[in-house]
Amino acid sequence: MGVARWRRYGKDRLYVKDDDGHQIGWWDLQDNTAHPTTPESEALLLEAVTAWQTAAADPHDAPKPEPEAPGPLPPSEPVSYPRGPDFLPPERRPEAPEPVAASIVMQTPPELIFAPPEGPPVVADLAYNRPGEQLADKVTAAREAGERPTLWRRFWLGKNAYSTWERGAIGERLVAEQLAGLVQRDPRWRFINSIPIGNEVDIDVFVVGPGGAFTINAKYHRGARIWVGGDTLMVNGTRQPYVRNSRHEARKASRILSRAIGQPISVQGIVVPVDAGSFTVKAQPADVHVVNRVRLTDYLRSRPQILGPDLIVRLYEAARLSSSWLPTIP
Repeated sequence: MGVARWRRYGKDRLYVKDDDGHQIGWWDLQDNTAHPTTPESEALLLEAVTAWQTAAADPHDAPKPEPEAPGPLPPSEPVSYPRGPDFLPPERRPEAPEPVAASIVMQTPPELIFAPPEGPPVVADLAYNRPGEQLADKVTAAREAGERPTLWRRFWLGKNAYSTWERGAIGERLVAEQLAGLVQRDPRWRFINSIPIGNEVDIDVFVVGPGGAFTINAKYHRGARIWVGGDTLMVNGTRQPYVRNSRHEARKASRILSRAIGQPISVQGIVVPVDAGSFTVKAQPADVHVVNRVRLTDYLRSRPQILGPDLIVRLYEAARLSSSWLPTIP
């Protein structure tokens, strides 16, 4: 079994996977509580944590688990299943660090640079990701190169006053605002922003709820003409590969999450043009749906219920761990 320690936002946890890469659960090192993925995996979780504690160099650094750890928290417990933290009321937001402007570059003195630590990678909780987070560095670089939305550029270039990366971030932010409204109306839905799945590749948004699991590809085309006919999607008369890319993205997410939860799960791709001037759909693609931003939440709510509460929670808990999206983890 693989055990990865995660320390962030004042929390200290162990995340445990079996030899096949399936999530077993996590252990809270601060209050010594177990959170198994399923009730049946609680014994394996306790065994892995006990072995990790025994092998720890400093016994005080790995508190010994209690003989009888409590079972998993019920789905109604908000701390176990937080929704997008940026959109919760301030009194209900989980603890998180203050946001840092993308333009700030930290310079590390040579004497403070150390070799990376040995052992498994640190697991990040992707539930804290902001819309467009994977584009922040590119947005900063483009602005430093002069591609900034100055008054002159806005007047003469319109939407092109912004760099390609900044337009992408704007699209993701507007889509996330739509999904925040969905979550407020129906808390059974969950979503995660800006999931890295490889070098220079990310999923704009992953959404899961009663109507299924979805990957969303947001495309900011302010004032453009969008035309859809099956696999053909045209922007101002030029064909774009958005449907093909969305299909590939959804299939990859399906493979990753099926492995993470230990059972097959289907994921559908959605292409969301943002702020288009006109939107015409002659025929939807076979396994990808194209819908404009203002109709996105209506589309998701109209889907027939195919996932129960337990599976929704399992998918969300697996998707929020960065280790789930890695090819392997020691």
